[in-house]
Amino acid sequence: EWDIAAGQILVEEAGGGMCMLNGERPRYNRNETLKAPSFLAFGEQRERWLGLLQD
Repeated sequence: EWDIAAGQILVEEAGGGMCMLNGERPRYNRNETLKAPSFLAFGEQRERWLGLLQD
């Protein structure tokens, strides 16, 4: 799961964002899994991108 943390901070520092496919922010250091779940990195318009995924 930590393999996506560096990418997340780079995207966020550039003004974008990252979320899981359900819209929640990634959470790290959880016991359930070491495997990174699916996520979405975006430059802007988070709601628009999430809406496209749900269609």
